[in-house]
Amino acid sequence: MAAVTPTGPVAADGVLVQPGDTLSGLAWRLGVGQGTLAATNGIANPDVILAGQVLRVPRGAPLTVKPTPAGPSSYRVQPGDTLWDVASKLGVSSRHLAQANNLRDPDHIEAGRALVVPARSARAVSGPVPTTRWRCPVPGARFVNDYNYVKPTGQRHAGVDLFAPRGTPVVAPVSGSVAAVDNRLGGKAFSLSGDDGNRYYGAHLDRHGRAGRVAAGTVIAYVGNTGDARGGPTHLHFQFHPRGGADASPYHLLTVSC
Repeated sequence: MAAVTPTGPVAADGVLVQPGDTLSGLAWRLGVGQGTLAATNGIANPDVILAGQVLRVPRGAPLTVKPTPAGPSSYRVQPGDTLWDVASKLGVSSRHLAQANNLRDPDHIEAGRALVVPARSARAVSGPVPTTRWRCPVPGARFVNDYNYVKPTGQRHAGVDLFAPRGTPVVAPVSGSVAAVDNRLGGKAFSLSGDDGNRYYGAHLDRHGRAGRVAAGTVIAYVGNTGDARGGPTHLHFQFHPRGGADASPYHLLTVSC
């Protein structure tokens, strides 16, 4: 089980932070003050919220949020930030972030500078507040926040790895429909279309479990190291795709669920 506690309290219903979101923008869409939203979630620095983080909705806020106003999102650089740090927090590539801000020297960004978040990476939070209660995909697994880690090959790590012995059951975090999507890199893999409207992907399986319609907590696979993980430690590579779109960090939801 991870030893890191998520930022602030998390309830069964909350707002899932998307890449490009800001605390002020979310507060506006919820119809509450930024300070109220920060205090409700124990946020000390309102300029830093992480993609994949779940924010508890303050009492009295509406159950729906307004659409994102037009215009680019921004992030104010904090002392000690690197471009890679900022890109990881926002869920975008460091290359796209550098291009969007005309950074000639990506190894040096000044504290206090407002960086424009690439528009194509920002996703609006709209419609009903999503349900965020998961079953832990691999109960008892060890994991760290390796989302957005850049591999030696230059590829971005689009999920979180949950390490456990070979054959450890993998369960459906939510109810939905499961299908095998085996591939060269992921080896034996599954895709779960959740009834919550989100998609979940798991890779490097030893073997598959139940397929088709499943309830939350159903064993859908077993931990292994197939695909490009062959020869390495056994684990589940777990990806989270809000509303079926681009990946977002599952880390904070995993710390709550596991």
